[in-house]
Amino acid sequence: MRSGLTHRRAIIVGAGQAGLAVAAALIGLGFRPQQEFVVVDAATDRQRSWASRWHSMRLLSDARHSTLPVRPLPVDPHEHPRADEIANYLDQVQHTLGVDPFWGLRVVGVERVGHGSGMLSLWLTRFLIPPGRRGLS
Repeated sequence: MRSGLTHRRAIIVGAGQAGLAVAAALIGLGFRPQQEFVVVDAATDRQRSWASRWHSMRLLSDARHSTLPVRPLPVDPHEHPRADEIANYLDQVQHTLGVDPFWGLRVVGVERVGHGSGMLSLWLTRFLIPPGRRGLS
């Protein structure tokens, strides 16, 4: 069972390739997903943009330059992956990392509170919660 978004050491905005790369880096530093950090994404129904747009699109870079260290892209390393392959790959990476994003939450603001530095800073994150959604758990 997941708890809300309060009292996290980090909140990662976006469950795409960049957000999952940050999640992998935090896990590498010993952070625990859902406990010490969470990932939030504005997409609804667990649909990253790769799954809902650009069906004919291929990456400009080949797979060997587009993979994350935690899991290689399951295609020929010299191939330029299609949108559906990237969408499936990101789902696999998310599962491998054990990350369970909060979907349907759009971050509308982040501001620094206090005068700490580095990890001692406190940041206030504001979310736009869709109508009908109750709480953040």
